[in-house]
Amino acid sequence: MTKPKNDITATARVRITIEVPTSNWGKDCTVEQIMNQAEREASNAVQNYISSKQGWRIVGEPEVVATFGVRS
Repeated sequence: MTKPKNDITATARVRITIEVPTSNWGKDCTVEQIMNQAEREASNAVQNYISSKQGWRIVGEPEVVATFGVRS
């Protein structure tokens, strides 16, 4: 007796973290201003990129990592 074949399909979704470069800001900008603008700029860049990808979306909240440099 042969066993019946079961057709099995599988799909997966993968959640990843990406880092997006943003603009530079001058010494007159506050940290709050930099954080807010960087978050918006990065979110918009990613959203524009993935908008044509079916099933892609942004999940979770952006995390802004600030890098400060001192010019001598």
